Amino acid sequence: MSGLAVVDQPPPLQPAGEAQLAEAPAALAWTADGRLLVGCADGALYQWRDGGLARLPDRHAAGITRLQAHPDDPGVLASAGED
Repeated sequence: MSGLAVVDQPPPLQPAGEAQLAEAPAALAWTADGRLLVGCADGALYQWRDGGLARLPDRHAAGITRLQAHPDDPGVLASAGED
């Protein structure tokens, strides 16, 4: 996946401490509704909100290098990666 992603329904969150990032964070972005999005070196994308961490279903084939959340629409995210 690359380019824009629309996240209408965030996935269920796991309690803090139970979910773990598989790789080191490589890019961060805050959404308009207060979620922290984390892009990792393995291409995985996570969100942190309300004290929980969840992996989003979309991912890059290689490491994520940049994230930019839409300033007004929390469901739109631009991402760039090594792929």
